[in-house]
Amino acid sequence: MPSIEAPAAVAEFDVDFEQVPVAITEPLPVSEAEAPPAPYPHRTNPFLAPAQGEGGQAESVHLKGFVYVDQPKAILSIDGKTSIVVEQQELRGLKVISINPPLVTLQQGELRRQLALSAN
Repeated sequence: MPSIEAPAAVAEFDVDFEQVPVAITEPLPVSEAEAPPAPYPHRTNPFLAPAQGEGGQAESVHLKGFVYVDQPKAILSIDGKTSIVVEQQELRGLKVISINPPLVTLQQGELRRQLALSAN
């Protein structure tokens, strides 16, 4: 049976070691001129809301109700102005994709969203 050797001696703590206090400081501010460039400057930040209100685009849209006259229609409040819209109609940069009460599907650029009736 092989013998087990004792581990090598561990260096002992030097009692004469001088301890130097270290001051904790705040990081230095970095100006935008010193900041590294964005790796993909052509990409937009996906965590920020898209810029609204440019080029006649709607800033706020609320579904207020439905009407059925010849075909289903939705009552939308777009930037505080009430409008009655039908499927495939475009208004202030919004395209009405479908009207299926209680939902309306809208498209603004590449973004599609569904609106439902709310208490507001």
